[in-house]
Order: sequence, then C-alpha cells, then structure tokens
Amino acid sequence: MDEVSDVIINANLDIACITETWLCDHIQDNVVCIPGYNVVRRDRIDVIHGGVCTYIKKELKYNVLEENTRSEN
Repeated sequence: MDEVSDVIINANLDIACITETWLCDHIQDNVVCIPGYNVVRRDRIDVIHGGVCTYIKKELKYNVLEENTRSEN
C-alpha cells in the first residue's frame, strides 16, 4: 500500500483506478486510504480475487452512480 500511495502522490494524479485489489468487506477504508484522496471501492463478494477502487483528489467534485444491474434471461 505504501508503494501505491507514493506513486499516486508523487505523480500528483487527480484520479487513480486500481484493479484486482483483492479487498473485501472486513478491510476498512482507513487501511487503504491515501492522504488527500477519497477512495471509492467495489469489492468482489463471492470470490477473493478481483475488485476495483478509485482514488479521487478531495478537491474534485464527483458523484458515485448506483450500480446498474442486468437481468439474465
């Protein structure tokens, strides 16, 4: 996590998207937080691999859209 934080901060990124986070609900946001950034996560529920998170600079305005669900026929 320290390396990810260093890269994002040193590159002065506005937004950083991370895939294959392997995060799950028992890992709190404060464990993966980066100073100056909000984190938005979508953890995988049924398997341990996968998941994504996005780090967004706190100065940026954004909205988190609700997940779209697709019904299978």
